[in-house]
Amino acid sequence: MNKKATARPARDAGVRPVATEGAADPGSIDKIRDILFGQQVREYDRRFGQLEERVRKELTDLRSESMRRLDALEGYVKREMATLLERLKGEKDDRAESVKGVSRELQEAAKGLEKRLHDLDDRLAKKERALREEMLEQSKALQDQLRAQGQEGAAALGRAVAELRHVKTDRSALSAILAELAVRIGDDAEAGA
Repeated sequence: MNKKATARPARDAGVRPVATEGAADPGSIDKIRDILFGQQVREYDRRFGQLEERVRKELTDLRSESMRRLDALEGYVKREMATLLERLKGEKDDRAESVKGVSRELQEAAKGLEKRLHDLDDRLAKKERALREEMLEQSKALQDQLRAQGQEGAAALGRAVAELRHVKTDRSALSAILAELAVRIGDDAEAGA
């Protein structure tokens, strides 16, 4: 009995029982969890926020860069088409005037020139179609690249989220172990008393 009397004040002097009456206070578990993991959780939240912001910024930059490139490509193609059209129009006008100036003796030559102008129009139409198709292919390629980079960014974000969830799951398991330990200590303390 003397040993019990001296053991109790030593226990009361520095260490308080974790739980009373067999149940742990949920607020104290939250405090313990915050003390053990609070800094780490805040650090993960901060890092996750930075990662999310960086991915968002990179996607915005990628969109801006793609739009700038598309606009530049479109401007270039339009300028080239306008130049070609002006050259071909000028050529067509020059030939039409020369045909008008040719006398009746040169009607067969004029017919040959008309055929040649028709061929030039066909080639122009083919070149215009080819340029449009090339521009469409480049646009699709840029869109596919944009989509692929967006998916890569989303996948990276998903991996980061999964990693953070995994870390959070480990934290949850540890808190369950600590809660179980607290309950057992409380039960042992009641059984000893």
